[in-house]
Amino acid sequence: MATLLSLCSDALNDVDGFEVPSSIIGNTDPTAVLLLSLATRVGRELEREVKWAALETAYSFATVAATAAYDLPEDYRRFVNQTIYNVSEEQPLIGPVSGMLWADLTRGSFECGFLYSYRVKGNRIHLTPTPTDVQTVGFDYYSKYFCTDENGVAQAGWLADTDLFRLDEELATLGIAYRFNDVYTGRKWAGAPAEGVARSVNGKPVWTGQLVLAPDSTLLEPLKRK
Repeated sequence: MATLLSLCSDALNDVDGFEVPSSIIGNTDPTAVLLLSLATRVGRELEREVKWAALETAYSFATVAATAAYDLPEDYRRFVNQTIYNVSEEQPLIGPVSGMLWADLTRGSFECGFLYSYRVKGNRIHLTPTPTDVQTVGFDYYSKYFCTDENGVAQAGWLADTDLFRLDEELATLGIAYRFNDVYTGRKWAGAPAEGVARSVNGKPVWTGQLVLAPDSTLLEPLKRK
């Protein structure tokens, strides 16, 4: 995995006319400040737009009698599909259910028998019927923490030059370089085609200038400067 410093150094090496900073975190040099901001933005956008296998995380919690809502992990972004189970009973949970079905389950006459149904509201998972005893619910989810410290502990953002990037290093480097050139110089980056650069991730094309999924094409129009 690439460090923050190596990502920024590699990105700036692709842009002519700028000296590569010797450090990023705590450096007040305008170039380093901009690189940190862009590395954070690119990391967050890549994490949010792609379901990365590297971000899949297992989690479980114990139910409490008469308690229907439970906190999700701090770094929770979204569930990995079809992984949420009542581990104690070896039964899948039904959901996430729609608002209409949830209203019928909790206020109407519709019932799902002995299986839990669930819905996510306000970063909490809500279960119905309300548990009556202690059982273990487990699931896999995608973390929104795109980097780790040098020991591999996931964290919300860059804290040190030695922090490690958990996602695609080439996409991050190209994304930082593209944005740096666009924001700092206002010139088109000569290191990439005018349309941007596309790469397949998990079978989906991702554009390194805008870093969003492109469901119908592999190249998208770049962002326009405001």
